[in-house]
Order: sequence, then C-alpha cells, then structure tokens
Amino acid sequence: MSKVIGIVAEGPTDYLVLKAVIDKITGESNRYLSLQPERDMLGRFGNGWKGVWRWLVRQLRNY
Repeated sequence: MSKVIGIVAEGPTDYLVLKAVIDKITGESNRYLSLQPERDMLGRFGNGWKGVWRWLVRQLRNY
C-alpha cells in the first residue's frame, strides 16, 4: 500500500534523492509532499540548512 510522505530537505535535489531512496526501501511508488523547501525557493524560509532550521523552528512554535 503506497503512503503519503512529507519531505523536509535542504533543496530540490535532496528531495528527489530522498524520494528515490524511500521508494527503493519500501518497494512501492509513494506520494510525496515537499514541505521544505518551498516550490519557488524564495519563500519565507529560504533553502539550504538555514531554511530547514527556520521551517523547523516555525513548526515547533505552532505545535
């Protein structure tokens, strides 16, 4: 059974690699949501490890 998996990554290449690795490990073609970085890379959190950090801090504040 395929799953919906959210991915937090430093950039779009990391996102693609993680998708491939997860599909290989699970043996399934899953659905993915890119939680971070945002699609345009210029969003409110930015990209790279600093963008991941800002995203995580924001999520913890909302928790």
